[in-house]
Amino acid sequence: MRILAIDYGRKKCGIAISDSKNKVAIPYGTIETENLFSEIERLIEKKNISKIVIGLPLSLSGKEIEITGDIYRLKQKIEEMFKLEVILLDERMTSKIFKKDNVDDLSAMILLQDYLKLSSS
Repeated sequence: MRILAIDYGRKKCGIAISDSKNKVAIPYGTIETENLFSEIERLIEKKNISKIVIGLPLSLSGKEIEITGDIYRLKQKIEEMFKLEVILLDERMTSKIFKKDNVDDLSAMILLQDYLKLSSS
């Protein structure tokens, strides 16, 4: 059973998936947000996904920002549609590690790697 990570954006989302032993996060690519649910469904079947981690965007001071509400709604919808556990993980510095465009999947990879470290300790 693998873990899927999502770096959510209103236009596109970065995707990363753990290896089969849930030790390493692997960038999977970027998808258009309008295709997110069909892609999640496909990946659940194809990659044997058992859990989803979504980056929770907060301000640097730790307060919720405008898009944070989108993430709570996304979490609820995924849980209802796919009956999987969804973990929200603070992503404040994840996207800042990369300064170039089209790195959403790398941000998702860092997010997932952080989660894997936390869950193994």
